[in-house]
Amino acid sequence: MDDTLIVLLIICGCGVAVFMGWAISHRFMPGDASNEVHPDAAAQQAQYMREVRLRHHDNLAAGMGGKR
Repeated sequence: MDDTLIVLLIICGCGVAVFMGWAISHRFMPGDASNEVHPDAAAQQAQYMREVRLRHHDNLAAGMGGKR
């Protein structure tokens, strides 16, 4: 067989193996435990990202000569 074909088959096989590992772990492992420790973490993250976006928007406006 051609070397290129062998490499392509190995890459495809690795991709299939990764997908199968993900599927098996997703099927048989319990859900994400991070929300059990901090149930309001998603809300805190959303609030933080809003603050970052507003701060970035204000800095961008100030840099372009807008009000701050």
